[in-house]
Amino acid sequence: MIQLTPSVDTSPFKDLQSHLEHIVRAGGQRAESLEALAMGTYHYCRTDLGLDYVRHCMSWILTNSLTLWTPTYDSLGIVLDPLLSKVNHSCDPNIITVFNGASIYLRALKPIAAGEEIFMSYIDPTYPSRVRQSELSKRFHFDCMCEKCRLGSFADTDQYLEDPEKLPKDWFTARNTPLLPQNITLQYSKEKFSSHRKGIEFLEDSAKSQLDTLDKDFVISKGHIFTYASLLVGLQASRLFPCNHQPLPAIFHALYLSRLKQDFFVEAFRFGLYLALQVHPRIYPQEFHPVRVTHLWGLVMIANHLLMLPAKAAAQMTLTEEEEEDVAHAKELHRMGVHMGTTAQILAHDVVNQVEKSHGLENRFTATVLRIVGHMEEMQKRRFSDSNRIDIQHAKEWLASEMRAKKPGAEDVEKNRIGMKTVAEDAGDLNPIINKIRGGELGEDVDLANWKVRMMMVDPMS
Repeated sequence: MIQLTPSVDTSPFKDLQSHLEHIVRAGGQRAESLEALAMGTYHYCRTDLGLDYVRHCMSWILTNSLTLWTPTYDSLGIVLDPLLSKVNHSCDPNIITVFNGASIYLRALKPIAAGEEIFMSYIDPTYPSRVRQSELSKRFHFDCMCEKCRLGSFADTDQYLEDPEKLPKDWFTARNTPLLPQNITLQYSKEKFSSHRKGIEFLEDSAKSQLDTLDKDFVISKGHIFTYASLLVGLQASRLFPCNHQPLPAIFHALYLSRLKQDFFVEAFRFGLYLALQVHPRIYPQEFHPVRVTHLWGLVMIANHLLMLPAKAAAQMTLTEEEEEDVAHAKELHRMGVHMGTTAQILAHDVVNQVEKSHGLENRFTATVLRIVGHMEEMQKRRFSDSNRIDIQHAKEWLASEMRAKKPGAEDVEKNRIGMKTVAEDAGDLNPIINKIRGGELGEDVDLANWKVRMMMVDPMS
């Protein structure tokens, strides 16, 4: 807590930048928010220090505070630490903050030599360079010159599947991009862009703005889901955006959270698994990255919940409408070879392997993970005898082989027999589903056994 006293020279915050002059000069929403915050604090505290001093303190907070997260990266508010605020920014940071109760830990994301400077990211570093530069300039009043920013449009975050300047003139309508929300397509049609790249950047910015607006709502409605889906389908229809190009990851995450909040756990699981297997490895390259580890743990919890629903139904306990729908979807996934028990074990095994590096042994999240996984292993021992218990390593190899676009031989199929159905069984049932997803354009050499998990588990729009 900042103590409002006139002795600024002895304050631990005295060396921090407030950028009050920049904020006031720039005007706009940020200046209005600062003034409202200062006025509210001034009148609530009834301090004699004067409005100017309170305004200066509030500017300190806006400029130097960090988001306060739970260990699983749910936002709780903001935190202001004078020492932590002196850590410089990089869009390719070598540390990340992890919270454990009232304590803040700095976890290394890459090897750091003795005497080497540490850097954190003040913003989301997964966005394209122009978005990062704009946000850093508006919020922190500097231009970033880190190695990632110097790469500019050559950085991974800025890549498109095609060169925007080589697109045909009518690409926007020809590729069904108008599937985007109507307000975006109407505005796009009114604008006169100097290049295709400028038009594409407009679509990105509009989608991000719409996401930011919806994120402020506490209640998730069908309208939210429709907008998220429209953004996703429209951007994917352009055939320009790889899965790691923002705002696609943010849209997938919004769909994952919204379905989770609405208790549609199977749909949430499929969006979440796509993020875990396809998106996160590309935007967070470290396997032990805290965001990846906590996200995987969320999927473990969802899978365990889905495992309990059939037992709940068998015990003649009343199921909600959402739970009944989840039971039906889970049975369909199980029939097609996607087993929640196996999946939960695979993901939990990965979490246990990485949680010490991501959060540290002293973290409450780590203790929770180890306790619950220990309970899962006990339940597994009771459920399976030694002769047919699922082997975790074989399960991991099985999932990895499913994600690779290679045709497994007979030895591979036999090796990946993990106590339940083999990968190749009932593959023929996938024909109508895969054809529906891909519009019937599959080649004759497509190996259906290899597509099974890719389509049913990883493609959340199926």
